[in-house]
Amino acid sequence: MKMIFKAAVVALALTFTAPAFAAKDGVLFGLSLLKYDTETEGATIGTSEVKNTFYDLKIGHTSSKLYLGGIFSTATTESGAFEEKRTALGGTVGYHNGGFLLDFSLFLQAENEGGGISLTKGTGYGLDFGYNTMVSSNFFVGLQMSYKSFTFKEVEGGGATIKQENKIKSEFYPMLNAGFVF
Repeated sequence: MKMIFKAAVVALALTFTAPAFAAKDGVLFGLSLLKYDTETEGATIGTSEVKNTFYDLKIGHTSSKLYLGGIFSTATTESGAFEEKRTALGGTVGYHNGGFLLDFSLFLQAENEGGGISLTKGTGYGLDFGYNTMVSSNFFVGLQMSYKSFTFKEVEGGGATIKQENKIKSEFYPMLNAGFVF
């Protein structure tokens, strides 16, 4: 937790001291990341540790404040022997101006696996809004809020496949951004 706090302070300091992300045209490659862990310990509540990792990889092109590209998104939660992993692939259209960003993603393929059950044939959408700043001629850092929602059409588990619509809970969280514009 201390590491996340330190990274957030550094990102905020860079955001407010570096020149703004001038609507630079070119190819954008970016990583958005959130890593947080929780741990409990006590006689009444027991001992547990939960590790959460969320990341998005984006690659696309910015031109005249318009961004068009692709996105690969992953969310992983580990708790003891249990692991749940959500992956998604899709396209993104966005508006980037003076460091501010507003991106809409449409996920055309998504899966969610955990506890011996796979939710497949998923689709979804996402919305990212935030601020990036250039720290060198090609490298940027920033902060964003991300919202994502997914619906899955099939459930696989125990050797059977069932056609059943399942909507996982929506995700909303802050992320640290870093990337390059060429």
